Amino acid sequence: MVMSPITAPPDPARSLAVKHLLEIFAGDPDPDRRTIQDIYVANGWDLSKPEQNKHRLRDYMTDIRKYGLGDVIRSSIDDRTVVGVWVSEGGKLEIRAARGVESEVPDSTAQPLLDKIASDVREAIGQYPNLEIELRVSIRGKGPESAPR
Repeated sequence: MVMSPITAPPDPARSLAVKHLLEIFAGDPDPDRRTIQDIYVANGWDLSKPEQNKHRLRDYMTDIRKYGLGDVIRSSIDDRTVVGVWVSEGGKLEIRAARGVESEVPDSTAQPLLDKIASDVREAIGQYPNLEIELRVSIRGKGPESAPR
């Protein structure tokens, strides 16, 4: 007997993944990404036990990745060290639903996206002062020289 998605019982493994996601982004009203240190501090994980925290986060991320709710952010220096966690759009929807927050209707203009990108670039410049980071945005089909300065 096949159950329809509406009447199908909730998947306990997916529910656990959402629970882990909620724990990682605890206290974050609009989750996008979070550093490892922020995760440890926000959840009261013992900072004197880094190996235990690493294993715990690895177990959480196994569940979260399985359902496409998010993934780890790796260091740009060695591409092995985990420096943070990001949440996918599906993960954001799950967090909002679990918190009882209505999903926002996306704005049809590009301005919110550009503001977010600019914010991320400013954050990257602050985190990596030894790198020269440049952002150039232009309208498709027109070069950056046509954009107002």
